[in-house]
Amino acid sequence: MADTPKVDLKQLVLDHQAGVWRYLRMLGCDPQKADDLTQEVFLGVLKRPFDNYSFEASAAYLRRAA
Repeated sequence: MADTPKVDLKQLVLDHQAGVWRYLRMLGCDPQKADDLTQEVFLGVLKRPFDNYSFEASAAYLRRAA
């Protein structure tokens, strides 16, 4: 969609890294595994087109990707 803003990856990480990590911990990952998977989630965003519709939509997408 032409009118949806593209993502600023630095801001996306600042906004959502802790939430993704906590979500993975809640699912039972140990801290090191949560670190690794959180990094993989954001690397995945680099590899595929990602439109930032809203904070909530991005958070839901990142949790689903995790």
